[in-house]
Amino acid sequence: MTKLTPLENLRQSQDSGYTIIEAIMAMIVVAVLMIAIAPVLVFSTGTRVQARRVELATQAARTYIDGVRSGAILVADTTVNPSTPIIETTVVDPDTNPDREDFKVPAPNNAGLDCQTDGYCTTPASPNSLYCVNLDDTPGCDPNSVKDMLIQAYRSIPAANQTDPRQGYLLGVRVYRADAFKSGVTLVTDPQEQQQSTISGGIGNPSIPVVQMTTEIGTSSGAAKSGFQNLCARVGCPTP
Repeated sequence: MTKLTPLENLRQSQDSGYTIIEAIMAMIVVAVLMIAIAPVLVFSTGTRVQARRVELATQAARTYIDGVRSGAILVADTTVNPSTPIIETTVVDPDTNPDREDFKVPAPNNAGLDCQTDGYCTTPASPNSLYCVNLDDTPGCDPNSVKDMLIQAYRSIPAANQTDPRQGYLLGVRVYRADAFKSGVTLVTDPQEQQQSTISGGIGNPSIPVVQMTTEIGTSSGAAKSGFQNLCARVGCPTP
């Protein structure tokens, strides 16, 4: 008869778990990896936020231009009591200045901001020079808002006594963040050809415009000359 013998040298279980040293080493490795990728995450987030801001500013500028073209947004009043909501700058003869280097205005004064409602607002230094584009739930534009935009618009005139907007003009548009007008921010004095890049690892630079555009606004009803004649006067036409 076969005799059964008891199992000998039973193996002990190998699932004994991690030691404290192993757990600490794992935490150190994870911490090193997080430190390595943290700048990439911050840069990616900043760039995404800045790209969205530039997109909204571009939409605001184009909406303003469309409003000017349609007459929904006033640039100058030709009635008995004329007013000039936007800045007028004299542009010399295009034959002597083909690059229109004189079509520029300084940055707005950010000493204070008074925009209680959407549309044109006032500042202590230059009334009616800014246009509020409200993008949050609070009426008007608040310098502490990270969403609201402010548009500085200006147009060309051939001479100080020739300001009739019905003759057509060159329109310049700069879009600033509302928080560019809070205390402690100094706007770039001559922001011509400067605007914020969509690539940013931080909050961007509020001292320069988010977007800048220029466009031609054609003649409207009541113009003394034809649209072609006014365009030639502004940009120059070849002599036959």
